[in-house]
Amino acid sequence: MKIEGPRSPGPASGARKSAAAAAPGFAMPSTGAPSAAALSEASPTTLLTSLMALQVQDYDPNRRGRQVKRGKATLDALDSLLRATLFGEAPHGARLMLVKLQGEIEMTGDPGLDAILTEIDVRAAVELAKLDMADPRRI
Repeated sequence: MKIEGPRSPGPASGARKSAAAAAPGFAMPSTGAPSAAALSEASPTTLLTSLMALQVQDYDPNRRGRQVKRGKATLDALDSLLRATLFGEAPHGARLMLVKLQGEIEMTGDPGLDAILTEIDVRAAVELAKLDMADPRRI
């Protein structure tokens, strides 16, 4: 099999002029036109429609708002944990809240928001790991 490079467009060899092509005006081609069924099978519009249908199924308009609230609640729980640690209190409530909030993580689809929420979640995971290491019942 011989592989050839790109060809430049040129006149088609063996092209014949018909009497209809020589006549002025518009004429519908009688043969060689693909049928409507053949076009619809390979149509990019069909592929795009299918892709959009999949995205609509996964679309949740409240996800962004839920995750913003979860991020704020996680920051509040981290602040509560800090206060409990500074005052020498047991941080059980803050720890339980952080564990609950870590179970509600969802991606929003917004790269900027997801990056911020990921940083908050990493900080919460670090604090939970510190609490687990400091727990005397762990030994």
